[in-house]
Amino acid sequence: MLFHVLLWLAVIGIAVNALLTVVPHFLTSRDRGGRQSDQGVVIFVESIRWLGVRWGMRTAARGLRQAGYEGEFLYWKWHSTWRACLVIPALADRGMLERQSRRLADYVIERRKEHPDQPIYLVGYSGGGFVTVRALELLDGACRVDAAAVLAGAFSPRRDLGA
Repeated sequence: MLFHVLLWLAVIGIAVNALLTVVPHFLTSRDRGGRQSDQGVVIFVESIRWLGVRWGMRTAARGLRQAGYEGEFLYWKWHSTWRACLVIPALADRGMLERQSRRLADYVIERRKEHPDQPIYLVGYSGGGFVTVRALELLDGACRVDAAAVLAGAFSPRRDLGA
């Protein structure tokens, strides 16, 4: 009997801990600060929004702000919520990935034309890492970003990232 009580207390403790970890991601709102144009824009390309959670957005924006970044922080959505619930549809649809990568590349090109002196930084997280790298490949030779990073990128192990 005591064993069962302790087991249930452990399960409840694990569930509460999991909820405390996930709930802040559900409550995350867009970063409203940072409009200093000389610091440019960080485009944070979302991961799969599994369970509707904006994974990484809160911590990425907060980390940049704590480091002193005062520029714009743009959360880039690239897939629909229904695709995210099942995860695989968001990663398996090569045509959708290409369209979304092209959409990001077009945005970067347009942004560079409108604000040629402002830095543009791309950060791709998980599945957003694929979209980020593919968008970089789609940029024409005249358009460049100032820096790019991929966090826990979701790529095929055969994908050559050396180019």
